[in-house]
Order: sequence, then C-alpha cells, then structure tokens
Amino acid sequence: MIGKPPTFGLVIEVQTTMTRKDWKEKQFKWPHYAIGIRSALKCPTSTLVITLNPRIEKLARKPIQIGLNCWWQAMVIGPSKLPRDLSVEFARTNPTLALLTMMAHGQTYTSPETPTAMLQGLWESELYQALENEQQRIYYDRALQTLPLWIAQALTEDPMTQEYFSPVVLNYVEQGRVEGREEGLERGLEAGLRKSILLLLDSRGYVTTNDDLQRIDNEHDKSVLETWVKAAAKQAEEPFFDDH
Repeated sequence: MIGKPPTFGLVIEVQTTMTRKDWKEKQFKWPHYAIGIRSALKCPTSTLVITLNPRIEKLARKPIQIGLNCWWQAMVIGPSKLPRDLSVEFARTNPTLALLTMMAHGQTYTSPETPTAMLQGLWESELYQALENEQQRIYYDRALQTLPLWIAQALTEDPMTQEYFSPVVLNYVEQGRVEGREEGLERGLEAGLRKSILLLLDSRGYVTTNDDLQRIDNEHDKSVLETWVKAAAKQAEEPFFDDH
C-alpha cells in the first residue's frame, strides 16, 4: 500500500514453480487478489509476480480474460527484465535488484568480475549495512550459491569478499574443490560445464531428451561444452541440438 489515504495497492507473489494445473488456478487468483484489495482500499491495485524462471515469466505476462471484453494483466519481474551485468554503483543503490539479478543469471557468468562488482555494491549499500551480521551472510550465501563453482571458489579466496560468507557455504565450496581434485581438474571442469548446460536448459523450460543427455555426457571437448553453455543460455523450446 502506498500513501495515506492509499493511492496504490500491490499484492506480491513469488513464483518458483508452476504446473499446468497451477497456471489454470493463477488465471483466476491473480486478478482476484488485485480486485479484492481494490475494493478494500478504494484505489488502483495490481498483482506483482516475481520469478526467476523464464517459462513462468512468459506465462505470467499473458493477458487474462476476466469478462466478455475485459482483460487483466499482472505486473511481472523476471529474468528478461533483469539486467545481466550491473556496476558497483547500481548494486549499491539497488541491492535487492542486484541479488535478484545474480539469482537469475548466476550460472551464465563466465568470469568473476561482474559478480565481484555486484557483491561489492551489495556490501556498500545502506540496506546491507543496516542488517545484522548473520542477515548479511544470508544475502552473500544466497548469491554465492547461484554461481558456477569455480567462480564461487575465486570469490571465497578473495580477501575482499571471503570474510562475509558463512562457514556452511565456505565448507560447500571447499568440498567442491576437494571433489574436483579427486576427479581430476579436467573431469571436474567437464562435469561443471555439463551441469551448467542442463541447469540453463531447465531454467528456460526446455525438456531434455535421452538423446540430448547422451550427447552431452559423451562430449569431452571443453571448447564444445563451453559453446553449448552459451547456447543454452539463449535456448527457446525448439530441439537444442538442431543448431548446436
């Protein structure tokens, strides 16, 4: 609610998963949320859907028919509207948006530079400095867990950032480092690239086939796997290997 008396009302819903049944229900619930508080507040209202899943974002942006000639549409924050690369200055003044950006695009980063800048801006923000130490670590831990393991390792080794991560997350990263040594550096890197491909495809609503999985598992050329990671970041719903 904004203003006294209120001038705008907003219902916020975070959507992480959505089945076909869920989507059918949301087409009735989302307009109902906004119309319900509109009646109570006597002002313009809306429902804001926040999601990090591109498939859910696409559904949430669809107009919903609520009458013969009447359509309603939710407000949506999703990956397509979250900038991938943010400066220290932007993250400092928009810390929540910076965290959402890292959660949406974390697996697509190919170097530590952008995440480092965003974490620095997050640390220097007024919102972050006002939090207790344990609350601060929750922000950092959540951001770190969205990144490729090798970038997370680089950040935890950086004296500028490592002190802000909790022991649990530091142990998670160290375990990944140990497992990487045990498997061998190249095999560990290949496994990380394969996981990134599958995570990116899944986040875009693409259903991998058995043939897809077999081809990814059988590929050992690092440059090819890296190419597929970049392609998966842009993948739509057509067969992945038609063009890659």
